[in-house]
This record gives sequence, C-alpha cells and structure tokens, in this order.
Amino acid sequence: MAEIKSTLELVMERTRHLTLTEDEKREQAVAEFKGSLGGLLQKVQDGIISPERFRADLRTLEEGSRLSGSAMLIEELSPRLDLDGDNAWALNLIHDVFGVKTDELTAIFREYREARDRLTETLSRQIQSLLAERHGISGSAVVPNCDAAPDWAAESGHLRERFQTVLNQALATLKMGSPG
Repeated sequence: MAEIKSTLELVMERTRHLTLTEDEKREQAVAEFKGSLGGLLQKVQDGIISPERFRADLRTLEEGSRLSGSAMLIEELSPRLDLDGDNAWALNLIHDVFGVKTDELTAIFREYREARDRLTETLSRQIQSLLAERHGISGSAVVPNCDAAPDWAAESGHLRERFQTVLNQALATLKMGSPG
C-alpha cells in the first residue's frame, strides 16, 4: 500500500534543493529583529517592562542577531508617536537608549498642541459669535462643539499634516545620527 505523505513532507521534498541567499538571510534576520523590537516597544508602551529592562532585552536581542537596533528603533517608534497623545514613554526611551536630548521632539509636540489649542479657541469664538448673531444664544453656558463644525476637520487635518511632516523630519535626522 502506498505511503500517505503529509503536506509538510511534500513541501520539504520539493524545496529540499532550495537555499536562501545571503541577502535573503539578512532580510529574514532584519524582519525577525524588527518583529522582536516591535514587541519590546509595545511592552514598554503598555508599561509591562521598564526602560532599563528594555535596554537589557535590546542588548540581548542585538547580541543574538548581530544587528544594531538604534536606527531600527527610531523606525519602529515613529508610527507609535501620536501628536495628540502622551509620548513621554517614547521620548524617555529615545533619551535612555541614545543618550541624546529629546528637546526638539518635545518642542514639536508642545508647539502642535499650542497651535491646536489656538485653532480650537478661534473656532469656538466664531461659533459663539455665530450663535449669538443668528439665534440670540449667548452666555457662559454655551460650549461650542468644534468637532461638529464643518471647518474643523479640514483645519485640524492641515495642522496635523504640517506638524507630522516636521516630526518625521526630526525623526529622520535622529535616525541618521544613530549608530547602525
């Protein structure tokens, strides 16, 4: 009777002669490293591990893979940074890992929030003025809902895009200045 082979056995037979090139091996190693680095970053972001533990785990990861995580760290951190969110954990991590000051990044986040607050204040005053003129509604109890205003989405989107570009440039500069 014929032997029944599993899918894995069939795949192994057909790919037995195939080997990875050095470039493919490096790409695979980099992909695995980035995945592990992303997992470590998520643990720091969630407060599961401390920055000190992150540094130790990163060192172990670098030694095991013979890759440097500095430039990749910036690459993996970038999408996790949120102009509207709390980025203290990431700024502390960048400072701890690179030993560089994060004043420029902190300033970008602060300037964005100040610009957003000014935009909100301006739009609130416009809405209050419009309500008073058209409907006779005024007073301290009137709290405009800027999110429902037609101009808010476009205005805040442009502001966010402008500051995101500035943030991306600062991160690229930081990445170029990092070893590895």
